[in-house]
Amino acid sequence: MVDKQLIFSIIDNRIDTLDLSNKNINKENFHNLLNALHFNKTIKNINLSNFQIGSEHIKYNEIILILNSLKNNSIIEALDISSNMLKFKNNYAFNHIDYYININIFSEFASKNQKDLINSNFSQFNKIIDDINHQYDLNVLIEKLQKIKTLNLSYNQINENPDFLIKLLKNNTKLEKLDISYNNIYDNMDDWTYLLKDNTTLKELKIHNYNSNIYTIKIFENIIKNANHLTDLSLWLYNNINYNFSEEIANKLNSSSLKSLTMNGKGREPSDNSITRKNLIPLFSMLKTNTSITKLNLQALSLNKPNIDNYKYLNEMLECNKTIKTLEFEKVRFSNTEFKKFIQNLYFNKSIINLKFKLISLLTVDKNFNIDNELAELIKNNNTLQSLELNVKFLKDLSLFINNLKENKTLKTLKIYKNIPIKDEDINEIQKYNKNISIIKLEE
Repeated sequence: MVDKQLIFSIIDNRIDTLDLSNKNINKENFHNLLNALHFNKTIKNINLSNFQIGSEHIKYNEIILILNSLKNNSIIEALDISSNMLKFKNNYAFNHIDYYININIFSEFASKNQKDLINSNFSQFNKIIDDINHQYDLNVLIEKLQKIKTLNLSYNQINENPDFLIKLLKNNTKLEKLDISYNNIYDNMDDWTYLLKDNTTLKELKIHNYNSNIYTIKIFENIIKNANHLTDLSLWLYNNINYNFSEEIANKLNSSSLKSLTMNGKGREPSDNSITRKNLIPLFSMLKTNTSITKLNLQALSLNKPNIDNYKYLNEMLECNKTIKTLEFEKVRFSNTEFKKFIQNLYFNKSIINLKFKLISLLTVDKNFNIDNELAELIKNNNTLQSLELNVKFLKDLSLFINNLKENKTLKTLKIYKNIPIKDEDINEIQKYNKNISIIKLEE
């Protein structure tokens, strides 16, 4: 249900974000929402992710209705229509609405000025009625998206209309951030990725897929070849084939404008099949001399045996690279020995100032291995790190880690998850001796 106070916040121009994600409203409330949007001039961000009307996901026709109702608003920048299973086909399938205007909803909370405003504009709602009874061509949606700067299309069915993405990239000259994950976009990939060559506005692109295969690798290559202006690229490169990045692609990436690169190996807990043996060697080799990328996020990778070569080249990359400032690991598996070497390699690293360990798992190869002490040694020996985020399994005794935090001179922010055995009294003790550090507890 759409709250009445929200309706009046929209009318009174008191909100800049409209979040209807994961909501299910009836048709009457949808009518009232359209009416209210007609008056709004302040909304910049709209979230319609998994938005339902009468227990049915919205169709693109109803997205057009919402955007049409905002005709007096010229500042909308971001639209999230993910997780609606939109088909993006000209089948005109949408939730048919027998439209009527229920002015009574405005009676209980509306001020006199609001009622006067509604009544004086009542005749203008005829246009909304016409809109609702019209079956729009998909091209109208593309037209409505022309000025959107941030667009999330993930978890839909764009692949059922390959031309949609081509038309979108051709017509939108404002788009800066685009998420097209989980759409299995393979048809016409050469055409839509080629359009990135002349696109000077798109800076962030995210493409994750359910069943990544050779087509995903092809998309990656095409993006690197053509997207000369991207600064942030996120890719899911889990595949069940033995594939190496070519030297040509590595060299092209090395000369690109990318600042942030996320490589996702699988999306779930890593296994020995996650980015198979030697798969990342060309990438890590390229990063050894890269002078562009300042943030590297590695997700769902297995860096233990039999993927030892990936780890070896990762370590060599960290020894040589002088540009990466932020290094993030999420759902990454190390062996104990490899993790120890990795931590020791960070002792004297002078470039990385932000380090994130999230959902890290270790193989219990050496019973004498103590991950708690390894992290304590990192805090003791590294004098460059400014931010550290920890979500690591198997931590038991952090007494040495806590003591070293008291004396650390460079770390400004420590983010810890509730599974980390640091008590509130430990935090107070650390901050008693170290006035420069901020410690933040995070949920899982």
